[in-house]
Amino acid sequence: MTSLDYLPAQMDLRWVQGDDVVFQFKIIGKNYSGATGKAQVRKKRDRSSELITSFTVTVTGSGNDTDIQAYIPSANNTTVGKGYWDLELEDSEGSTRTILAGTVEIIPEITT
Repeated sequence: MTSLDYLPAQMDLRWVQGDDVVFQFKIIGKNYSGATGKAQVRKKRDRSSELITSFTVTVTGSGNDTDIQAYIPSANNTTVGKGYWDLELEDSEGSTRTILAGTVEIIPEITT
């Protein structure tokens, strides 16, 4: 039997509470120039679940590739615990694709 998946790549994230968080990704072979990105962390794997934090997403196309930066400033990184995240891109024609998703673990900070 043949099957096709149109699912996002699985990527689990961990970071320390209170830090500035910056993740950088490269999509090879697809240029999403002009796309906008959104990424959120929620308590449960459900869009109506409690929002823990949101990333600011920057998308830059170069040749056949796309560079993505996802950023959370320390002021928005105050919650500790586990959750789920995903990153969506909306291209210039309005088509949306979730490209990354996974679990999140936010470790308590020690030094304040």
